[in-house]
Amino acid sequence: MIKTRRDDWLDNLIIILIFLASFLRYYDVPIVNVSFDSLFAVTVIFLCFLLFLVRYNMRVEKELKKSRAWYAVFLFWCFIVTLGYELFTNISLSNPNANYNAMSLLVKMLFAVLIFFIVGGYINTSKCISVYHCFIVFVIAIYLFQWLLMLGNIKISFKLPFDFNSGWSYLNSHRYFGMNSYPTSLFSERSHICEFIVPYIALCLYSKNLIKNRIRNAVICTIIVISTVSGNGLVIVFLEWLMFFLIFGNIKKLSSKIFIGIIGILALLGAYIVLSSIPRFSDMFNILFVNNSGSEFVHSKADYRIYRGIDIFMKMPLNAKLFGVGYGHMYLYSQAHNIVSIYDYSEKIYEYFSAFSMVLMYFGLIGLYFAFRHFLALFKAKSYAVKGLIMIMMALWLSTEMLFNCTHVLFILLIVSALRADNSFKSEVAS
Repeated sequence: MIKTRRDDWLDNLIIILIFLASFLRYYDVPIVNVSFDSLFAVTVIFLCFLLFLVRYNMRVEKELKKSRAWYAVFLFWCFIVTLGYELFTNISLSNPNANYNAMSLLVKMLFAVLIFFIVGGYINTSKCISVYHCFIVFVIAIYLFQWLLMLGNIKISFKLPFDFNSGWSYLNSHRYFGMNSYPTSLFSERSHICEFIVPYIALCLYSKNLIKNRIRNAVICTIIVISTVSGNGLVIVFLEWLMFFLIFGNIKKLSSKIFIGIIGILALLGAYIVLSSIPRFSDMFNILFVNNSGSEFVHSKADYRIYRGIDIFMKMPLNAKLFGVGYGHMYLYSQAHNIVSIYDYSEKIYEYFSAFSMVLMYFGLIGLYFAFRHFLALFKAKSYAVKGLIMIMMALWLSTEMLFNCTHVLFILLIVSALRADNSFKSEVAS
């Protein structure tokens, strides 16, 4: 753990900016017309570099050291594959049919570098979970206030006083940002607020040392996530509680663990049955993994988010499966090699894939191996919170584009924070 105190304000500023990026990612900075998340990424990288100059020879936990090394290899591989296609093929930005641009690639590179600094252990994360707790309270307070307005048949926009950036320009058609259909706090979508809250539930459930009143807080946040009727949110909170009952519940006696596990599974099954009897939840469950809606014009949520990427990958040539096609190149590559998926929909953005599919297609099985070793090094930490957060992150990687973006950064920051906090607590107990 870092002992320095003079530069703690830099660490805390970095942590706050990373959390703020979750809300401000939709907007451009006034006058300069640069997205807030890219500006924050540049700022945080600069601050991290300053800390690196001060702390380059500090002691770093062995899990972080090994994870940082594998992440550096993964990052180098991503860069080489993407650059190779850009320089030596027509599958590049110079192609007029490219449906990505230099700015989007630059932003991804910034987030990728930022993750390296966080995994490197150069940030003092001692205040991170406390700051995260405050943001969670803030987000939920706004969310509950929005429901009070809804009950009073009142709708107002919770859009911040900035213009939406080009990637989120479609939000201009939402008259009531944050309350377009149902409350989403300061986020544009139900899945986004869930992605922000579910790591907090994991921290509550899997560690006794990080958050006070942890079970109560976990139950409250679970109710909040369920109330959003987000398919991703419901799957993740069910998974979190299932892992709590079966694996990470800190229950020592085997007989007690079996009993609690059975009760927990029955409770989750009962919750599913109750929710399935509610029309909004029933409609969502009917299109979650397969289309049971009875309409041929409706697709399951998993079609485009999960199945499509895997289907395309299976149709790629062997060399592309091994080495990948570079970031953002799949549309041009599919055109050049006549790759078509039964899950392609003309009205959807082509390059929208889950993070898992992105790694497979863009960086190949070799890239997936490097990424796996990066996470495995962290998973070996003797912390249930770290293991639980990684498993939740992997589940989200199957269904969201959480690769080199602000949510990816958020999860890595919390994983490093939990690792250090648990290690510090164990050291105090041992002494």
